[in-house]
Amino acid sequence: ISTLNATTVLSNNSPVLTVANSTFENTLYVSKNGNDSNDGKSLATPKLTIKSACTVATSGTAIKVASGVYTEDMPFEVPQNVAIVGDSLRSVFVQPSDSNNDMFYMRGGSYVWGITVQNYLGAAFSFPPGGISEPVTVSPYIQNVTSFTTTGTTVLIDANKTLNAIS
Repeated sequence: ISTLNATTVLSNNSPVLTVANSTFENTLYVSKNGNDSNDGKSLATPKLTIKSACTVATSGTAIKVASGVYTEDMPFEVPQNVAIVGDSLRSVFVQPSDSNNDMFYMRGGSYVWGITVQNYLGAAFSFPPGGISEPVTVSPYIQNVTSFTTTGTTVLIDANKTLNAIS
């Protein structure tokens, strides 16, 4: 079959995931074959960069990052209560286009899992230098991350950068 047009595809009476039914409102996809003009809401329409996904992510969104090396225009903010989840820290590599820059500016409740950060001299994960003004009721969480740097700081989460104390 070269083309299949159907409103529903079933296998043993269970729906099969297709491009038509694979759009998710609370998940954004990033892939090396993506395009930042895509909406990122399906495996068929992934974003190319994590930064682009972060610009449209809202609280409660998971950004799923496929295997690859991502050279990103950094730093950028991970929105409050947004998760960046890589396929595996052994197959997802993130680096800034300018190694002198910081990488991810975290907000309350932001979460990063399953990536390797590399080739940076600033901070890989920190609060924005100017601080954040919204209440931080859940701290940022960085889990299952590998770091390759010569003089950078992997995690610099300073509660003094919040205008409201972490609860």
